[in-house]
Amino acid sequence: MTPNRLLIIDDDPDIRSLFRIFAETFGYAVTEGGNGTESLIEYDRVIPSVIILDLSMPEQDGVEILRELATRGCTVPIILA
Repeated sequence: MTPNRLLIIDDDPDIRSLFRIFAETFGYAVTEGGNGTESLIEYDRVIPSVIILDLSMPEQDGVEILRELATRGCTVPIILA
């Protein structure tokens, strides 16, 4: 398993694609979530080493996702976008 695992949480597929291209260039295994529900499922599945999080999403904003990640004991670095 690749030690560098990135979870991209963003509702814009173009933004996710851009982050994916850059991350994979640097050897990251990338997982994506287009909304809070998908993203939290992926978080539990892969336990990423870093997260990129869009703070402004229609279904569930980034602050709510941050709270949920905290309840799950998330200690990985989170880049807010």
